[in-house]
Amino acid sequence: MALYLIGDVQGCDGALQRLLDTISFSPSRDTLHLLGDLVNRGPDSAAVLRRLPPGFDVASVDGSHVARDVLTDAVLTWPLLKSGGLLIFDDYGWNHPDRLQQPRPAIDAFVDLFAPELELIHMEYRVIVRKK
Repeated sequence: MALYLIGDVQGCDGALQRLLDTISFSPSRDTLHLLGDLVNRGPDSAAVLRRLPPGFDVASVDGSHVARDVLTDAVLTWPLLKSGGLLIFDDYGWNHPDRLQQPRPAIDAFVDLFAPELELIHMEYRVIVRKK
């Protein structure tokens, strides 16, 4: 049995798979923890997130300030949270002349669209929601 800690996958699922193949990772024998930035820069963030088991207590959406990226990250992360889990958004108050280069419109859209499934806990520079 081996314990593997792999950081900053950055949405590069193909590279992650090649690494797991190289180390002969076996989910029935080994333990894998993915740390740091899991999504964003690479071509397949959704595939990286599908590797994660559901049931996280806390998840954070931070990194890109582009509204589309923030909304995508939030929507892909939401199913991974267990009931009662917290989703934390950073930089709600961050400003950029182009509104679509700000996290705020994405966070507002997520909170509106998922309102029946969440409780708004905190909304200042950071936004925290609890999954019902």
